[in-house]
Amino acid sequence: MNPANGWNPSKMQCSPHALRTLEFDKIRDQIAERTASPLGKREIDRLAPTDDLELIDVLLQPVLEGMDLIAFGEPISVHKIPDAGPSLASSAAEGAMLTVQELLGIGEILTASRRLHSYMSENRQKYPRLWILTQPLQA
Repeated sequence: MNPANGWNPSKMQCSPHALRTLEFDKIRDQIAERTASPLGKREIDRLAPTDDLELIDVLLQPVLEGMDLIAFGEPISVHKIPDAGPSLASSAAEGAMLTVQELLGIGEILTASRRLHSYMSENRQKYPRLWILTQPLQA
């Protein structure tokens, strides 16, 4: 989640003791292990507790849809997605070229994005919040 969606990782102040008692780091680590990309892992690593009930409800809705999709939907497999950030950053200089391996990694990202966007478009009635989250993949 990002600040543009109203999520602020520093919104709630929790004592280190409270976070240890709640085992927040362990929960966050377990979620991060299940991400398909380094970018997803970075987003999970930024998560922090909040006491804003409205925000909790907004952020929980796609999670509940995801649980429903996993339990009752047609499965979609998204394998580990490579991190194209370093490749794209190094290619920004004029005359820079990507290696074959880097191009293949970007191809994997594009293929996974297209598959996920297509799947969510076909299932947008069942999973409207997840569908909204996948809309940037169509660009």
